[in-house]
Amino acid sequence: MVFRGLVDYGFQHEAREMAEKTIALFGHDLEKEGALHEYYNPETGEPIMNKGFQNWNYLVLNMLAWLEGRNVVKEF
Repeated sequence: MVFRGLVDYGFQHEAREMAEKTIALFGHDLEKEGALHEYYNPETGEPIMNKGFQNWNYLVLNMLAWLEGRNVVKEF
């Protein structure tokens, strides 16, 4: 929701920074653990629990589409 709000209200730089950091966080988790987790430590980014959580991948796909200028899903 925060990402979508930043985009909708014209905070493009902040939205880009959030997208890039989020993609990097989940990419690192996928490389290291082979799956995404539901919760991450806000200080370190390390996964905390619920390995195999499936919803974050949709967020990352939408952020990637936005960064690449493709159509994004605005409502779920």
